[in-house]
Amino acid sequence: MGEEFVVAGRKTLGQFLDQATFEDAASSLQLRALLHDLAAACKAIARRLGDAPLRTASAQGTPAGKPSGRHRSAIVGIDDRLSDDRRRVWIARLRSGGGNDRRSNACHLYRGRYRAVLLPVDSPPNVEVNAPGGTIFSILRSEVGTQLLPEDGVRRAGRAHVCSGYAIHGASLVLVLALEEGVQAFALDRQKDEFVLTHTDLRIPAATDRIAIDASRMRFWNPPIRRYVEECLAGKAGPRGKDFNAQWQGSIVVEAHRILMRGGIFVCPGNDGKTEELRRDWLMQEANPISFVIEKAGGRASTGTTRIFDIRQTASSSRPALIFGSVEEVERLEAYHSGHFAGSYDAPLFAERGLFRSSV
Repeated sequence: MGEEFVVAGRKTLGQFLDQATFEDAASSLQLRALLHDLAAACKAIARRLGDAPLRTASAQGTPAGKPSGRHRSAIVGIDDRLSDDRRRVWIARLRSGGGNDRRSNACHLYRGRYRAVLLPVDSPPNVEVNAPGGTIFSILRSEVGTQLLPEDGVRRAGRAHVCSGYAIHGASLVLVLALEEGVQAFALDRQKDEFVLTHTDLRIPAATDRIAIDASRMRFWNPPIRRYVEECLAGKAGPRGKDFNAQWQGSIVVEAHRILMRGGIFVCPGNDGKTEELRRDWLMQEANPISFVIEKAGGRASTGTTRIFDIRQTASSSRPALIFGSVEEVERLEAYHSGHFAGSYDAPLFAERGLFRSSV
């Protein structure tokens, strides 16, 4: 289950999991084994990501800086020697994807009543320029009386979630686990090749002055989101009475980790069906796992009108907004959505002659 030693007086991941309490004692061994598998996969992905610049530059027939879909597949692959028989099929799934279609890169692993879903790289463009990115995963429980989760069960609201987390690939490899008892962070001791506990019971501050939003997608901002951004940008002289720090890293894992450590709010507006088809597994691979982490840390995750865990994946091409982070800010945005639909607000700075009006 993991080596029995303590690095610099800290618990290892194995020791933490051995002492953790799970809802079902009878299947706890399966769950612990699955978590160890996920940790091993995150380390293997980190090793491959470390080689990404060399792979990109030396890719045959592709100019540096313009990696092809095949090279993206190589970036997220894992050497066969790093896997054992239990993970061989899973690793093959990791190696099969290509291009920006992350649906083919998602992989699944079963252990008894549990199913792990893992998205190896949440932001391939970041990897290509040696910027931070992340790996997202979740563990779901099967239906009573069935061994495996049906596809509909996986996409259903988050009732089946047992555990979620992510690995952030930066200066250090950090693994964040959200269990029923709370959210913990582990950093990889590279000399020992072992994750050690660095943060316990992480909590997101209820108030914040940090906002993460993609300004390049301003054309998709609905009036409530536009109002919220307008008020934040107004600073101390505006209705909020304080300055906000706005930023965007292009990685949902990087932004979630910043919020977990410092507080903040992440706003990814929906597309209203105007462009890009909704990825079939967006809810399962990204929205639900990250929302589980955020809520276990005392934050809130919403579409602006509905809690993320209360929505279901549909065949619609319209992707809803994803808003998560500090409770006070998420609730404010929810109130703006409610007020807008009641007809109580019109954002003047985004009107026909407004400062921030959209070009479309």
